[in-house]
Amino acid sequence: MLRSAQAADDAWAEGDPWVYGTWAQVRIGAAIARVMKGDAEGAAEELAPVLDLGSEYRVVTIIGRVGEVAGRLGHSLYKGDPRAHDLHERIHAFQAGSLERQPSTPEVL
Repeated sequence: MLRSAQAADDAWAEGDPWVYGTWAQVRIGAAIARVMKGDAEGAAEELAPVLDLGSEYRVVTIIGRVGEVAGRLGHSLYKGDPRAHDLHERIHAFQAGSLERQPSTPEVL
């Protein structure tokens, strides 16, 4: 996955079309790969730009995939790891700020 993420980054740098959803999925996949390798700090670096997306871009597919990273951070390997804990908290805040979780306000006529 990490090689694929690098290939995607290279293609975008060379001018291939960039779509935020695809880009986010690539970043999330790379973060999952880093978590699976025991690298919480690397996962946080991969995920940081995704976690900076505005609420209008926090669609259900991205929210769900980011949740996969959080779930993997629950592995015993990360027990007591402050970097993993911080990333888990940032993911939770990201999910809480999604459009899916925002209260709807009735339209006033």
